[in-house]
Amino acid sequence: MKQKSVILNFPKDSIDKPIISELIKKFNVTVNILEAHISPNEGGKMFLFISSDDSKAIDLAIGYIKKQGIKVVLPSKNLIRDEDKCVDCGACISHCYSSALGFDENAKLIYDDEKCIACGLCVPSCSYGALETIEANLRKEKK
Repeated sequence: MKQKSVILNFPKDSIDKPIISELIKKFNVTVNILEAHISPNEGGKMFLFISSDDSKAIDLAIGYIKKQGIKVVLPSKNLIRDEDKCVDCGACISHCYSSALGFDENAKLIYDDEKCIACGLCVPSCSYGALETIEANLRKEKK
């Protein structure tokens, strides 16, 4: 069975929609909700695993979520890398003992989630806020 970690950021106008139950029915996927913080006045966040024997069904389910106006974050292991915030400075590389972070031949930062051990030591080294753990993302206050 294939599985993807997903963080959903619900705007407040979408919390009354049965998105998760529709996802299960329409795409025949299994959803395991690990953590959720949802408020009718503010919207919220949900961390879940979507599983299926068919990886295409998982991708279709994620596409469906996005079409519903839900922001989707796909973390690798315990690390979320925001490529829009990353300036490829490499400050995180020296803190990565598993060599999951490095530079490619064009001096662009690369992340190999297969090597990542989810220790989180790279996160505080990024002064641009391009790296964060799943837990920090879920606990973050909405702005």
